[in-house]
Amino acid sequence: MKKTILNLFFVVIFVITLSSTGFAGTLLVPEQYPEIQDAIESASDGDLILVSPGTYQPINFLGKAVQVRSLDGPDVTIIDGNNATTVVVFENGEPADAILEGFTITNGFAGSTFRGGGIHCAYLAQPTIRNNIIINNHAIDGGGIFCYISGFPVITKNIITSNTAEYLGGGIGLAAGDSDHVPTVTNNIIIRNEAENGGGIGTHTPVNVVNNTIANNTAFRGGGVFSWNSMMTIKNTIIWGNHADYYSSIYNYHNSAPDITVNYSNVEGGWIWDENNIDADPLFVNPENNNFHLQNYVSPCIDKGDPADDYSQEPFYNGRRINIGAYGNTPEAAKSRKPRPHLPNIMESNGGDR
Repeated sequence: MKKTILNLFFVVIFVITLSSTGFAGTLLVPEQYPEIQDAIESASDGDLILVSPGTYQPINFLGKAVQVRSLDGPDVTIIDGNNATTVVVFENGEPADAILEGFTITNGFAGSTFRGGGIHCAYLAQPTIRNNIIINNHAIDGGGIFCYISGFPVITKNIITSNTAEYLGGGIGLAAGDSDHVPTVTNNIIIRNEAENGGGIGTHTPVNVVNNTIANNTAFRGGGVFSWNSMMTIKNTIIWGNHADYYSSIYNYHNSAPDITVNYSNVEGGWIWDENNIDADPLFVNPENNNFHLQNYVSPCIDKGDPADDYSQEPFYNGRRINIGAYGNTPEAAKSRKPRPHLPNIMESNGGDR
């Protein structure tokens, strides 16, 4: 009883703090609403829905510009599809300030085509999906996340793992978009997903893939990435340790180079059409135990990203250049080896031998 009262006290203090930062209103789950969906249905644009630890039913944002955030993070705050339905849906033109943050999205299922298992984003929806764990979801297209008919979310700082798709995109699938509505996929760990086409990412539409780690995924075509007439852009990304019958790293349908651009990335097996890429073991810290950080000082991905990109969030010493991979330009980036100071030659400074 004392613990419950104490937890409620901290929630109230947190809400009071948030109220001074510009949110229109704060709705508490389960203190005020038993389920997240109940809070969404009652919310107005600009509201914050703050969710305490627990397991909750699937949700639909209903076109609303609301933030749905967990109080204590994804390890203890779960939205569960119970292997029966898509877990989170954005399909009513949700804007960029419709935010899903800090949840485990799991056990999603979509038995029809063009419907994501974990998260479905379609019809001009452009939400922000960040800091989630998207795991053990299944669909025909887009096991973890599916973007369809010009859905163009920002997908950032998520762990997307152990999802499956029968056809396109085990981790992330994308289709039927256009060049005016381009999804952004940045700073994600995309690992151990499986699909027929694109174990990590499978796309038929433009998408910007920047500073991700795409590793240990499996597919028939394109273990890491599958692209079909997509105009896909990949930059500062590690594609390593993936498996496929045809092209373990990147499968570019019809081998048409203009359909995909890869720069400043580490691609296992290499990428022959663009420059500034490397093909070297990234030296993850402990990938067997899901630690895909780079080893400090020695990883070949350190200081090898686009020199024009921001590196200011990387810890000192950072080499003044962004790292390749999911932790580039974040506080978790691997450190560079600090150069030794140049010391003058004592013999020369004293005039040589005497």
